[in-house]
Amino acid sequence: TGPPGAAMISERLRRNIEAIELREQNGKPLRTITISIGIALFESAADRHPDTLIKRADEALYMCKEKGRNCIYYYNYQEERMISTRNGKLEE
Repeated sequence: TGPPGAAMISERLRRNIEAIELREQNGKPLRTITISIGIALFESAADRHPDTLIKRADEALYMCKEKGRNCIYYYNYQEERMISTRNGKLEE
């Protein structure tokens, strides 16, 4: 899966988790559960070290946390920058 597919899958997961309605035993609603996702992909045959992939995904995840959480960021390897996703699509 390339960046658009990863963004679509991640957004679907984020929405599904956000839609879960948890309640206490007495029926009182609990706070909404959300997730933030950092996406990184192996994008070059010369750059396939697992530590690099994890570092980039971690950087994208921290960008989510800086931007308010409950979001998805993709580490764009070619341009060394982060791209956010909205509605499962990559946005500049």
